Amino acid sequence: MNRLKTESMDPDMEEHYKELLKEWKKDEDHIKDKLEEMEDKIRDDLEPMKSELKSEIVGIRETLDTMKATSTESY
Repeated sequence: MNRLKTESMDPDMEEHYKELLKEWKKDEDHIKDKLEEMEDKIRDDLEPMKSELKSEIVGIRETLDTMKATSTESY
């Protein structure tokens, strides 16, 4: 890259490098879009699990409270 900064090149080579840079940018944008899609999908998939987990935790707490109350009454 450093050499390309200072080296002169013919117009065909310049156009070639410009095309390469355009392709590079296009590929990078495509990868970025795919990553954002994956992030959205993961987030959408995790939301129901999060709600389900919260419900399970509430159920476990209620069960523990019941067990504590029962064990306290037994003594």
